[in-house]
Amino acid sequence: MNSGFRETRKGVVMTKTLFGKVPVVALLVILVAVLAMPVSAGAGGISLKGQAGRFDTTTFQSLGNSTDAQASWTNKVALDGNFSMFLEKTTNDQFAFAAAVVDGVNGQTVGSLGDLAFSFTGACNGGSPRFNLFFDTNADGQADGIVFLGCNNVTLTSLAMGWQTATFPNSLIVAGGVGGSCYDFNNPATCSVSSSATVTSLSVLIDIVGSNNIDRVTVAGVATGEPNGS
Repeated sequence: MNSGFRETRKGVVMTKTLFGKVPVVALLVILVAVLAMPVSAGAGGISLKGQAGRFDTTTFQSLGNSTDAQASWTNKVALDGNFSMFLEKTTNDQFAFAAAVVDGVNGQTVGSLGDLAFSFTGACNGGSPRFNLFFDTNADGQADGIVFLGCNNVTLTSLAMGWQTATFPNSLIVAGGVGGSCYDFNNPATCSVSSSATVTSLSVLIDIVGSNNIDRVTVAGVATGEPNGS
């Protein structure tokens, strides 16, 4: 594995990558064992689960919500319906993160995801917020790579009340995102994503100090942003 990554049973820590031309140092990415937690969703629907905190640097166990980071539903700000997911990070600690985990997509093919999108308030801070998409290329159920789809990788659509939407065409996802934003665990020198690859984890994540509300997370034309899912 590339020296820029440290893999454990609970996660992979990425020490340096690029989102477009913006360097992100000590970037935390969350692997399946941490983020792919079951969430109740309707048949054929998707839902979101907040997960945040930091990792114990020895065991890489997630420590949950704390003063370092939080991910929780709020009814104070919403684009659609009555709720949005509030993500906040308040420390430069590289092990802190906040994420909205997308449930209902694991096991689907990358091609079947269609165009991915999320809407957010607050700043687009380099590659944060972004989608982290883990994929399996050999049908063994384990992630073989990750695509980072950052808010700075696409042209944002401005909405009312300070909301913006980042939309990622499926063609961009299959192409491995924008230069430097795809990593193959088995072949670090190159990265390609087949439309037939299987999704093992998908989340909207922040790892830069600041806060964002996340709503209208869209997968295959289905949007969610409420606690009960779509």
